[in-house]
Amino acid sequence: MGTARTRLSRVFNLGVGEIVLLVLLGLIFLGPSKLPQLGGGLRDSMERFREQHEGMQRMHPRLRRIERPSWSFSDWMLILSAFALGAAVLANALMQATSGR
Repeated sequence: MGTARTRLSRVFNLGVGEIVLLVLLGLIFLGPSKLPQLGGGLRDSMERFREQHEGMQRMHPRLRRIERPSWSFSDWMLILSAFALGAAVLANALMQATSGR
C-alpha cells in the first residue's frame, strides 16, 4: 500500500498542487463540516467499485486487457466545468419554474 496521497495520485493522475486545489475548492463550496463526510462517502464508493471490478475480472478474464484512461488535469477541469455549467442551467430552470407559480 502507499500513502493516501500516492494512491490518489496514481488513480486520478493528479499531482500535489492539483490535489491541494481540489481540497481548497471543496472547502470553499462545501465548507469544513461537509468535506470529511464527502471524503468518507467517496472512499466507501471507491472501495465498493474496486471490489466489484475485481469480482468482474475474476469472472471475466478478458476484462483484464482493458486499460484505464490516463486523464490530465485539464481533462478533469473540463469535466468539472461542464458539471458546473449543467448545475447552473438546472438551477436556473428550477428558479424559473418556481417563480412562475
